Amino acid sequence: CFEDPYQISADGSRLLTLRSPADGLNELCVRLLGDSASRGEPKVLFKSLFLNINMGSTAFSPDGRWVVYQSEESGRPEIYVRPSSGEDRKWPVSTAGGVIPVWSPVGNEIFYLSGMKFLAVPVGAKGEEFVVGDPKVLFENHEIFSFSAANDGKRFIAAENPEPGGQPRLDI
Repeated sequence: CFEDPYQISADGSRLLTLRSPADGLNELCVRLLGDSASRGEPKVLFKSLFLNINMGSTAFSPDGRWVVYQSEESGRPEIYVRPSSGEDRKWPVSTAGGVIPVWSPVGNEIFYLSGMKFLAVPVGAKGEEFVVGDPKVLFENHEIFSFSAANDGKRFIAAENPEPGGQPRLDI
């Protein structure tokens, strides 16, 4: 069984992984970290044929309560949030396709890509419920391959093709 690590929780106690067992149902997992905890089996948050571990991107929320991920269960890649506790609940974040979800460092937004658009969605918690606002396009007409948000959530570093549709190149 192949297991791919994605992120350590902010408090350093858990590791978020995606794994692909022989049964074909890919798994989003949380593995406890520590002296003896890391040797045990991870807690499976959910299993799905539509969880693509080769194109997946997943992360804990800054407070560790939630996990954001992408899945193709709707027939195209979309962004979802689940409780990191393993409770079987989920909330859709994207509305017209989405890849590469990234939490804002404060935790009040999720950034993602949809085609040539870079979007932000306001998010938060009301008790045990996760609340998702309407996606807002921050900018478009950029062919972005990966990105990260600065600590203020207002600036980004991105790997993008400076000539969309042309031959990709890397400018630093």
